[in-house]
Amino acid sequence: MRVIIVVPFLSNGGAEKMAAKWCYDLVEKGINANILVHYRIENEYDIASKIPVKALFDSEQDYNASSKVKTILKIRSYLKEQGNHLYIIPFIPHIGLQCTLANLGLNNYLIETIRAAPQFSPQNKVFRVLRNISVYLADGCIFQNKEQMDYFPKKVRNRGIIIFNTVPKEFLEKHEKREYREIKNIIMISRLTKQKNHSLMLHALYTLKENNHSFLLTIVGDGPEQNNIKNMIQELNLEDCVYLYGRSNNVGELLTDADLYVLTSNFEGMPNSLMEAMSCGLPCISTACPTGPSDLIDSGMNGILINNNDVKGLTQAILSCLNKKEFSEEIGRSARKKIIQINSENSIDKLINYLKRL
Repeated sequence: MRVIIVVPFLSNGGAEKMAAKWCYDLVEKGINANILVHYRIENEYDIASKIPVKALFDSEQDYNASSKVKTILKIRSYLKEQGNHLYIIPFIPHIGLQCTLANLGLNNYLIETIRAAPQFSPQNKVFRVLRNISVYLADGCIFQNKEQMDYFPKKVRNRGIIIFNTVPKEFLEKHEKREYREIKNIIMISRLTKQKNHSLMLHALYTLKENNHSFLLTIVGDGPEQNNIKNMIQELNLEDCVYLYGRSNNVGELLTDADLYVLTSNFEGMPNSLMEAMSCGLPCISTACPTGPSDLIDSGMNGILINNNDVKGLTQAILSCLNKKEFSEEIGRSARKKIIQINSENSIDKLINYLKRL
């Protein structure tokens, strides 16, 4: 079996991180697998140094200067060099489209992946239709949860499989014991994009501050909304209680120092950062957005779910964790148990068996 996982690069997002982890796990299982990227960048995920990576272009500048047609032809040329009966697994919708076109007429298996709520991502409607066609034509499709799978027609569902994201075992082992303290440090980990809706958290924090509750909010990540978020922090007079950390390859340590995790996304796929926070035993609050959080959190039992854009709901949820220490500890411990249960499903064996069935 020869597996080629295709992503644009090996940094920034949960899809790229999971692609690298799958490649690593496949190689550990003795499968001939590698990652194909558009280009290499600085500050790649640490795991990138442990897996075979092939870049189509020498640099990001070379890629940006090239046409989309040339990129597709480069992918096709690479696939032809690797022989027949390849298992091609693209992550990210535009990568799926590129691979679909590059693989036309070749004797390979193309397995699409859905990494975000398919009814909202891609946000461009035309692009979304093209993604749907690409998924329909593929030999199979890997979903992260049932809600994603149910979006597609029966033919796609019958060829598909649901494989949850997992958290690295060493991550779980490192955070086996947590000392629960008074909630002072809140953490958010995500790209700084409109999808993640950081303004919801900032407005809740403003309300809490106005009512004499003091917290430190650490926002980990970078992205196109960084300047807008900075401006909002200034407008709400939150400079003394919000810290924009930037990107980090040391998320585990940051979660250790935190007391509460919050996710405010408008939509998701299966949020890795939420799973990592839950695996640490952190009490977690998330929007019940499509898709992912509702598969992880049973509200009131192992976390708290709120409605999208519900400032009052988020404020009350934070106060619930603050004022009820035993409740906060219990949902944190139950969250960790949930992730341990998910990890026990052995997703990489499930993936290998699925590919063999194709």
